[in-house]
Amino acid sequence: MTLDLDDTTHCPGAEACAGCGTPENLHLNTYDTQLGVYCQTVCARCTTAGSPSPMGLYDVIDLVLAHCGHLGCDLDEAAAVRAAEREDTAGGAW
Repeated sequence: MTLDLDDTTHCPGAEACAGCGTPENLHLNTYDTQLGVYCQTVCARCTTAGSPSPMGLYDVIDLVLAHCGHLGCDLDEAAAVRAAEREDTAGGAW
């Protein structure tokens, strides 16, 4: 079974958008950062904007670790999957 870092099946959604706070038209998205992938509830408008809400380094770390928990993996497993995906995209070179 392959680990899909963008899977949000087991991720808890929030009652309001992390970007603007609206409780309407919410979507659970994933965001890829240099620290790892995390999930976040955002509204349709913020999803269209394409960027996650601004936050500090420790917040991103907490969200990445939480998303790993939702996926049932640890940070090293998630990093290995993302590295392999990037390698495939780059044609075998990083």
